[in-house]
Amino acid sequence: MSDPVVRVHYRRSGGIAGLALVADVAAADLPPADAQTVAGLVDHPPAPAPQGRVPDEFTHELTLRTGSGEQAYVWGDTQVPDEVRPLLASLRALAAPSPR
Repeated sequence: MSDPVVRVHYRRSGGIAGLALVADVAAADLPPADAQTVAGLVDHPPAPAPQGRVPDEFTHELTLRTGSGEQAYVWGDTQVPDEVRPLLASLRALAAPSPR
């Protein structure tokens, strides 16, 4: 990873209930496999997700902040790259409801 300090901000919103969940953690505090996924996203961003959404699906927003800037990704449930799904599952487990 080119920048050793990465903050990870995750927000899942949408769905039928519309409840938003948020997590904000240091990549170093994540399990090693998830920290490695974050490093891969910082160094080699995936191709943009195809346009179009499924009604009532969740939206996953992932922002990676480094000392040199930030990278933001937005995916619908059906657009999340397979290699990112375990990371999002870990972040969802750490997430708390967002105040409105």
